[in-house]
Amino acid sequence: MPRLENNLIIERCPHCNVDKPNLTMVSDFRTATFSGGNVRQWKTYSCQRCGGVTTAWAYPNKSVIQEMFPNSLNVDDSVPERAKAYLNQAIESKHAPAGSIMLSASSVDSMLKDKGYKKGNLYSRINKAVEAHLITKDGRMGTRSQIRC
Repeated sequence: MPRLENNLIIERCPHCNVDKPNLTMVSDFRTATFSGGNVRQWKTYSCQRCGGVTTAWAYPNKSVIQEMFPNSLNVDDSVPERAKAYLNQAIESKHAPAGSIMLSASSVDSMLKDKGYKKGNLYSRINKAVEAHLITKDGRMGTRSQIRC
């Protein structure tokens, strides 16, 4: 996790997705509960490219960030490597919606092929996965216990 410093050093801006963003601190404050417990040090940062604001907190006298808002999108490690690579590229190209959609479709295609759905076009393979209850009719996957990755 990054550190609570004057510049927030993260791989991508959670707003504009620019690589190696220049996120500079615009405010610094502490919060606590009514009784004085759960003290947190907060900083807000502004992206010099898009103007988006990111907040982060750490415990006092420790600079390791505990949480950031919004947090950057990350593909879960349970996603197969090839599909994960496509999804990461789709996230990185959100600024180009058509390309991002094509990369997302490639990720779905890769996951279906990993599950043995190799014949026909992507649309027909998606329908077969729906019939097998691998995905729902509206395209959502089931709960983690229902997903057979």
